[in-house]
Amino acid sequence: MSARAPTVLAVVTGSVLGAAAALVEPRPSTEAPVFTPAARLAEEPLRPTTAVASVLDVPARAGPLTTAPPLDAAPLDPPPVSVPDQDPTAMIIACGRGDTPSCLEAADRLELRGETESALLHRRLAAQRLAERCVARRHDACALLAGLYERGHGVAKKPETAAALRERVLQLCKARPAADCPQD
Repeated sequence: MSARAPTVLAVVTGSVLGAAAALVEPRPSTEAPVFTPAARLAEEPLRPTTAVASVLDVPARAGPLTTAPPLDAAPLDPPPVSVPDQDPTAMIIACGRGDTPSCLEAADRLELRGETESALLHRRLAAQRLAERCVARRHDACALLAGLYERGHGVAKKPETAAALRERVLQLCKARPAADCPQD
């Protein structure tokens, strides 16, 4: 008998006994939550107290995507102005690293190049990130998200959701005043 024989015998015995135990014992009834994409969870408009998952209401047909006008509250970072001949690669990379304004800028640049599907994808990603930050009480993110809902960029166009988000901005600014909060 070689020196490796006891190790091989132990591995085989453990495997057989483990398989037998798995077949004999009843399975535990732990029900792990099933992953559901956020777009499928969206059945109601976003309210200030809802979870992030309800944010990504996907419109049946996306309209034309254009550069958004300035919002009442200051954005997270001032987005650069899109120029038709600029390559969106740098913005796409920055978006992938978590920079939300870069996602919106990449979407604008892609739209100018005629890549509407990619533009919509980047707007949806920005909307998801803005929703997460809005839930985390960032008034500037709520204001940007309200603008996306007003215009239907990356989310379904819902004026009532935009109004609720604008109200949340006012509530957050009332609780924590900041220089870039909208004035009543």
